[in-house]
Amino acid sequence: MKIIKVKNVSAWYGDFCALENVNFEIEEKDFTGIIGPNGGGKSTLIKILLGLKKPETGTVDIRTDHKNPFGYVPQFTTFGKDFPVSVEETVLMGLLTKKAFPYVRFNRQDQKLACEAMAKLGIEHLKDRRINSLSGGQLQKVMIARAVVADPPILILDEPVSNIDAKSEIEIYDLLKELNKEKTVIMVSHNTSIISSYFKTLLCVNKHVYHHDKSEMNGEELEKVYGSPIELISHGNIPRLILPKHEEHNHA
Repeated sequence: MKIIKVKNVSAWYGDFCALENVNFEIEEKDFTGIIGPNGGGKSTLIKILLGLKKPETGTVDIRTDHKNPFGYVPQFTTFGKDFPVSVEETVLMGLLTKKAFPYVRFNRQDQKLACEAMAKLGIEHLKDRRINSLSGGQLQKVMIARAVVADPPILILDEPVSNIDAKSEIEIYDLLKELNKEKTVIMVSHNTSIISSYFKTLLCVNKHVYHHDKSEMNGEELEKVYGSPIELISHGNIPRLILPKHEEHNHA
């Protein structure tokens, strides 16, 4: 079953075209990686999927009856971890979409859902810890628990393994693999980092979007996306991209 259908989507910021005539479909319970050079449109594509930006042309069809189809895990840089809340309180925030904010009072059922989400991520023992006392890997697990507590069918993660150690990185991937048994997972990967063996398909984004089965991807195919020679190396059990050093960050 196709859970996401994107057809003829183009997006602009003033006179700048971030995405042009984008077409792809994502199967239910797929594990899709989104890669591409900085400024290529990865963030814009995520905003469009989440409904945070309306495309100038085209349609996005999310085929699910769930009222809140997406769970979203932002980059560390967009989350203020110095906010004085506990792990459990942070996970409970994932239920706020169905609450009358600011008059929020979580009940026992909400707390049960939070405990179940923390158990899935193996962090129930941290429930009373302040989030500013956590390691990078622990905090990322908390953020994933917050994203899945309302049981959305689609989980979107924006560079979830950046700024964490190698051991935590593998743990995050293993947890996502387990969640993928029940959910469609879409993950943005930093353009100098990971093409994981866990991905089933890849969206290569550079203004246009190239949708590939992972078995189709090789250095030659990636060169078409990045516009420069690409080297694939092995690091532990995760294949990695070595990309052109001249790539620089961009808002798109």
